[in-house]
Amino acid sequence: MIKTIWFFIKIAIIAGAGVWLATRQGDVSLSIMQYDITIQSGLFFLLLFIACITFLLIYRVVRAVLSTPKVIAKYQEQDKQKKGYNALTQGLIAVAAGDAKKATEYADKTQDFMPDQNALTLLLAAQAARLRGEEGKAENYFKELSDDKEARFLGLRGLLVNALSVKDYSAALTYARQADKAYAGQGWLLAMIYSLEIKNHAWQSAVATGKRAVKASGLDEDKILSDRIALHLMHGDYERDQENENAALKEFEAAYKINPYFVPTIVRLLRFYLAKNRRKKAISLIQKTWKESPHPDLAMIWEELAPLKGKKNNANAKRLKWFEDLVAINPDSYDGQVMAANAAMDLGYWGEAKSYLTHAEKIYPSASLYRFMAVAEQNSGDNDAIIHALMEKASEALPDKSWHCAQTGLIYQEWSPLAMPHEGFNTIIWGVPGETKLTSQNNIDTLSIPHLLVDPAA
Repeated sequence: MIKTIWFFIKIAIIAGAGVWLATRQGDVSLSIMQYDITIQSGLFFLLLFIACITFLLIYRVVRAVLSTPKVIAKYQEQDKQKKGYNALTQGLIAVAAGDAKKATEYADKTQDFMPDQNALTLLLAAQAARLRGEEGKAENYFKELSDDKEARFLGLRGLLVNALSVKDYSAALTYARQADKAYAGQGWLLAMIYSLEIKNHAWQSAVATGKRAVKASGLDEDKILSDRIALHLMHGDYERDQENENAALKEFEAAYKINPYFVPTIVRLLRFYLAKNRRKKAISLIQKTWKESPHPDLAMIWEELAPLKGKKNNANAKRLKWFEDLVAINPDSYDGQVMAANAAMDLGYWGEAKSYLTHAEKIYPSASLYRFMAVAEQNSGDNDAIIHALMEKASEALPDKSWHCAQTGLIYQEWSPLAMPHEGFNTIIWGVPGETKLTSQNNIDTLSIPHLLVDPAA
């Protein structure tokens, strides 16, 4: 509506100008060669005005005719680009649907319509190649994509997925670190870098990355603290093996400050104290730990410190009291009750042994406990019916707890920072194998990368 009004206004202006010029008074004389021409001034200016308007119209027509090839070429280019983006869209949809044939078809069309490859065409080509299982071609596309300043992260992300799919953890770490520089602060990426650094034994870098990952909500703080303990103990074990006692103690104490009740840390400190004949400090540490974390590994050392059995009743009474004192610290400890029962059995105190075992049964009725109770019954009363009943219970009872890898289920005699032979870092836990699954944030296979249409390896 506004355009129409403006058009009529322009017509009115032109008409008014023509009338105004036509009504001007006076004459205009022109001398051309031997001719003299006199024209009324109003008519002259009107004709001049018409000539200018006619010239402008002819100029525009000629210009339009001359520019027709460019206009046609521009239209064709726009049409080609439109078809290219349509093929790109359809190709991405095919990738998302997992249709390798269609994805490849549309990827080819996109490259035909848009020969000057941009980030999206390269991404489509890479994803289509991955769907076809042509990882080499996909990697080449992703490398080309990573050279694009604006789309660098997309290319690096694709290269990271490819490296993980072939378990090239060294290359994966390189790509992950580069991706972090291109798009910093992503929690999932920092978690991936942390796991890859652990996998590549880049321990010190992992400590710094872990802190960043916690801030970015990519990793759980408790897990990172647990891993820091494992790192301290691993370094401490190395220094101990190299006979650098002070350095080893420093690492063990650093782990102790993070968690004063982690049994593997306590065991290492106890061994160090006993090697230095610091018996009282070792006893005090066991007593303190036993209140919160009773464990067979501590019980074994406590037994090493117990008074020796003797021929006199007084000596045997001291030995039994030694174990009773530990039971008194934490009566709800299964291991304390079993250890006291074992001490009583060694001294032939079968009644007391049965009492401790009965109490242990209420805490954790394990298979080994019922076998132990059967031995006590055999030595005290030799009641076949009771022994048979206990052995039946043993066959159906809870399995014994042990140090085992939460990822593989492999059982170990003692805790270690690395679970061999697969080198799982900080995956050994105490409990019933198969009952507790560790959602390990160090296990690359359990970590997820945000989906980008299709990631067969993610």
